[in-house]
Amino acid sequence: MVKIQKLFPKIIFPIILFIYPLYGFNLGADLSDTTYSLGNYMYFDSMTGSWKYATFLSNLLGAGLLKLAGNKMILMTLFCGMVISATALAAYLVLSKIYNPAMVFIGEIIAICMTWCPNVILYNYLTYLLLTLAALVLYKAIIADSKKLYILAGAILGLNVFVRVSNLVEVALILAVWYGAYLNKKKPFIPTLYCIIGYIAGLATSVLIVVIAGGTKGIGECVSWMLSLSSSEGDAGGYSLTEMVRVIFDNYLGNVKYFAISILGIVLGFVGFRIFKGKLLLLKRGGYIICLAGLFYYFYRNGVFTTKFYNNGAIFGLCVLAIFWQFVAAVYALFSKDLSVEDKTMAALVIVLLLITPLGSNNHLFTIINSMFISLPYTVGFGYKVLKDKKEVFPIASYGAFLLVVLLAIGIMFNLRYVFVDGEQGTGHDTVISESKTMKGMKTDTLYAEDIDELCIVLSDYRNKEAIFYGNVPGASYLLEMPCAISTSWPDLDSYSEKDFEEELNEVSKVKPLIIMKMDAYSDIYISDTYKDKTMLKYIFENDYEPYYMNADFMVLASNEE
Repeated sequence: MVKIQKLFPKIIFPIILFIYPLYGFNLGADLSDTTYSLGNYMYFDSMTGSWKYATFLSNLLGAGLLKLAGNKMILMTLFCGMVISATALAAYLVLSKIYNPAMVFIGEIIAICMTWCPNVILYNYLTYLLLTLAALVLYKAIIADSKKLYILAGAILGLNVFVRVSNLVEVALILAVWYGAYLNKKKPFIPTLYCIIGYIAGLATSVLIVVIAGGTKGIGECVSWMLSLSSSEGDAGGYSLTEMVRVIFDNYLGNVKYFAISILGIVLGFVGFRIFKGKLLLLKRGGYIICLAGLFYYFYRNGVFTTKFYNNGAIFGLCVLAIFWQFVAAVYALFSKDLSVEDKTMAALVIVLLLITPLGSNNHLFTIINSMFISLPYTVGFGYKVLKDKKEVFPIASYGAFLLVVLLAIGIMFNLRYVFVDGEQGTGHDTVISESKTMKGMKTDTLYAEDIDELCIVLSDYRNKEAIFYGNVPGASYLLEMPCAISTSWPDLDSYSEKDFEEELNEVSKVKPLIIMKMDAYSDIYISDTYKDKTMLKYIFENDYEPYYMNADFMVLASNEE
């Protein structure tokens, strides 16, 4: 029996953590973010613009994996799911040595369940993998005071810069190094120096890769993109530093009342147990658990979480509530006198991770929700360590258990049902795409699958010919294996300037490529007041474009002057 029990933390839990992120690799046919990334990988060599270089290493890896997958989306999602597996496994293997393995495992499962972003967007998941590895190596370095590990951690962070250039903010992990030096009663200069040496080495390596694979122009493109983050104008496209910070605070402020209500409920529980101390203990505990059930029902009724598992709003408020508690657990560890250096060091790392993860993204607190591989398992494991076998902390321990159960239940249902963009209105995934060479085998709802298959059949003779993609349908370039006639398959994005769009349309008017749009976008440009929509409509009229093919989802336009 003892041998079987040992199998779980050492073999069974790791196997599950490796396999579980691979679920759903054949679900979804999103032609926005998901296949936009796949299109960037497919046309990596001809890709231009700052985004190529701002996410250079992730694009380079994606291009290599896509070739290995034979350009097949179904294999690519499987390969990229393994990046999530590796991240969860790395965190589990370290954290399970510090805290109860079963609790850490539960935390990792929940973290995996909450990964709402498509597997193939590697500038996110490769970032999380390297950041997780760097934080774990830093933890080991601080505990062992290892110069080699400080260098290794710095090198990983330096390499991560060109996975997504905004990862520069990860240098803030040096705060945990300084805190570790304080705990170990050592001067921070030496570990800081070794971290810097490693960081320079990692950054130099990534710069060398960029120069060899993309030329020296890429460095300037990255610098320009980073400078745009300091302004809400220009080409920042929602990535400006002020805008990022504002939406992060808005997310916290919008959910802080539920955290405050939780605190009030726990405080009232402590007061109640103290007033009626020693009287009818089981009855009091039962009554308190019923009150907790009422509290979480109140959360449900107010949309903190929902059962619309096909939409990421089902988890947002609940996860923000969990993030508040992650901060609480880490701050408690920092200021508690009777905890180990291991607890305090990991707490410092968690706080820095929670603070820096949303920076460099326009995804609000969804960025943290997508990457809780250290912070959530730490909170579950640390909470269990601190609260177990202490009868006097029943109100907070039972609240924590209730929150954990709800997170696990909602997370599993969300993971089983949610597919990014595809089906977010409640449609299922019951029909296989059969006519696309790249997306064959992927499942989506019946009508959408039929429209995609028809589009692929109609445009089969146009494969490898350039087209203009407009109306949030950049992934059609990957779907149809048709390169972009202009510099981007997603001109709708704010990060692509109106001036560039107009100039490039004027240039391609000489060859008049096909225009492929979402049907609703085609309808909207006739009534829209946005500059890009007006520019697109003007181009269509001036170059005598007419419908070539249409169905419920797509519109294809061809010029009579071609």
